[in-house]
Amino acid sequence: MANTVENLITKIKSLPVKTQRGISAIIGATVADAATRPLHWVYNQPTLDATISESTTPEFWPESKSPFYTLPLGATSNYNDVTVSSLTSLYENGGELNMKHLCETFKKDFGPGTIYEEALTRRPTDRSKLPMEGHWLHKGVILFLENYATRGEVKNLGDSTHNESDGLCAALPIIVKHAGSDDMWEQASKAAMLLNTNPKILNMFEAGALLISNHILGEEEAFSKVTNVVKDKLPDVYELMVEVEEAKSMPFITTVAQFGKACYLPGSFQGALLAMQQTSSFVDAVRLNIRAGGCNCSRSNLIGACYGAKYGIDGIPIDWLKKVKNIENTMEKAIQLLNA
Repeated sequence: MANTVENLITKIKSLPVKTQRGISAIIGATVADAATRPLHWVYNQPTLDATISESTTPEFWPESKSPFYTLPLGATSNYNDVTVSSLTSLYENGGELNMKHLCETFKKDFGPGTIYEEALTRRPTDRSKLPMEGHWLHKGVILFLENYATRGEVKNLGDSTHNESDGLCAALPIIVKHAGSDDMWEQASKAAMLLNTNPKILNMFEAGALLISNHILGEEEAFSKVTNVVKDKLPDVYELMVEVEEAKSMPFITTVAQFGKACYLPGSFQGALLAMQQTSSFVDAVRLNIRAGGCNCSRSNLIGACYGAKYGIDGIPIDWLKKVKNIENTMEKAIQLLNA
């Protein structure tokens, strides 16, 4: 039987419910990222509004409108490519986290001789010459590659000043693999710290990991439960989550702009949480998030992971799945990782 999207969905739905949710978390992040990617990094809100104002379906916009880079429809951003790279490493190691292998996989996927390096070498310094054709390598991965090449280490290679979401994307397959276990974050943070070592950023990642894990476990009130957990453990994150709770009835686009619509945390973390506070389906959350512009891809990965788990594989439209490049490969690896 060929591993078509339809056949893979059937296989996923034959598995235990928790396993289904974990697989759907990984797939959800990938689909949400790809659906958002053509409108990634559009910071001029009037421009974005003029582009999609008459459409109720901004996902998989047929023409790339990112002012920084252009990729074929269905491609994912570097955020999710990091997730898939991490997934590949676990898949190739029978589900076990091997830090040397993970570092080498990141190097193989993003380092010398890759399409990412090639695109980086021709990235114009003059922004008037953007957008460029090809993949956009993020700062966190660039710093990892530099540190890995010079330090000869396989842990804590992230930069302490880097404050974007790459580390959580790297940790996602480990979060999913260990969802519900006492050492979930202890294991997942090892991958996260290859790209981020700022303690405040890691605290937000831990809260994000708890949200994903609770959705995989089927917790109906995941946001409230995690908010209560972090109140004493991560008080700085608790304050951020309370701000989101207080803003859940506010207009989404303007509130995301107030939180910060760029890649940087805590803005992208709070924007993702707000999208989930204001929607009740995978589709609606992805569409709402796209409309706020800015770094909607970073937000989409947390949204997609949580809502992929919450609503399962049936909550992700099959026509969306079929638009994502190499989605069958990601689905197969996720199934293998969680069904071992």
